Amino acid sequence: MIKNDAETVGKLFEKIDLENMHDSRIFRYQAWLLNRQGKIKEALASCRKAWELNQLDWRIHLDLAELERLSGNKEIAARHAKLASRGKAIETSFQALKNATVAPFDQLETLYEYIRDCGEEDLAFVLGKRLNLY
Repeated sequence: MIKNDAETVGKLFEKIDLENMHDSRIFRYQAWLLNRQGKIKEALASCRKAWELNQLDWRIHLDLAELERLSGNKEIAARHAKLASRGKAIETSFQALKNATVAPFDQLETLYEYIRDCGEEDLAFVLGKRLNLY
């Protein structure tokens, strides 16, 4: 995005009631804007809010990796970078399918492991049960 985009996005955010917002993308975009403004601490807080709302979005993990690294949290940054890479690969593999019902077991197991490692234990449990992993 170019500088004018940041200005436009900033003006749009002035109109949004973030207190009642439950869409992770809004907080991820806010983090992008704050990062571009050099407000790393605030960007990290916004990106963490996005993560709380959607722990499976690889893009959020990618943004968290950058912001945690900039904040000096290298181990946390590395964890998020790995999750981002895995999440993107899983998304790409599912997009290549005719539909998700034809996904082979190993692909579903990889998805299960990603969901579990992202901290979505309830969802991982449900998928794990369907895959007879428990």
